[in-house]
Amino acid sequence: MLNNEGFSLVELFAVMIILALLLSFSLPKISNTIKNAKLFADIENVEILNTITERYKLESELRGNEIFIGSDTDLEKIEELKNENYLSIIPKPQLTDNEFLWNSYYQKWYYSLYPLNSPYIFGNNENDKYQHSDFVYTNSWDTNEESIISNYGRLFIPANYEEYSITATARLSDYSGGYGVFFETYLENSTDDTGYILQFDYVFAELIIRRRENGSEGGQPHYISPNKTTEYDNIIPPQGDPWWIGTHTFKLEVFNDGDTKVLNVYIKEDSDFILLLNKWEIPLANNQNENYTGFRAWSDTSYFYDLQITPYQ
Repeated sequence: MLNNEGFSLVELFAVMIILALLLSFSLPKISNTIKNAKLFADIENVEILNTITERYKLESELRGNEIFIGSDTDLEKIEELKNENYLSIIPKPQLTDNEFLWNSYYQKWYYSLYPLNSPYIFGNNENDKYQHSDFVYTNSWDTNEESIISNYGRLFIPANYEEYSITATARLSDYSGGYGVFFETYLENSTDDTGYILQFDYVFAELIIRRRENGSEGGQPHYISPNKTTEYDNIIPPQGDPWWIGTHTFKLEVFNDGDTKVLNVYIKEDSDFILLLNKWEIPLANNQNENYTGFRAWSDTSYFYDLQITPYQ
């Protein structure tokens, strides 16, 4: 209580406990925000390296399969770009133990945390598996032995191809909510996504494509069923069917069909991928230098087991 001498020891102790509790809640969020910012900066630097390398190739009229003829190490390749005035400074990864690496086969830069064409297997029981903290994410995520988990949140993974395939395996834990896979997406401020998402949506008992703008849903959803293939009714059951809480593998193909970018959607049944949506025209294809895939979960817990991004063939 207050008196002429100020606060009592009990009151000061109570204030210290409250401050300690507030700090314990805020520190993980602050730490995640800082890591997200550093990870996003590193991914952006990879995009910058790829953009200016392509420009260097075009303006120098380089021929053949290798752009950096006289540079052996990756650092020497970056220094070559700087010496040719395509960079003002040498970019360095913000996160420790990571590097900017050059892939001679694909003629692309990539971030050492995200090897090109390697599958992302999720879980915390082996060192070579990926956890949710390896990616830029929002809200509530966790990792168990065999998956990354969320009941409300978004998580983003770089997809550095113009035309590409995404294969992902996931499961909804109960008869509510849903999950989704991002495609043709770019980020503002590290977590505000603009692009598209394929949603496994229990509420609508449908697979849905939604436009997203600045981290929120935008426009009317596109139900796959009006453009369904003949197999659609035989695969997607009504609400209440155990199929909705089963484990499913989806494949998305994004590619150019003439002057139009289009989407194919498949679902794996037994050992075969069944075509559900054929050459859906993407109204606003991503024309940014960056591209992301990843996951969204809402309303109930979703489990994500793996994801792979490969060039479209």
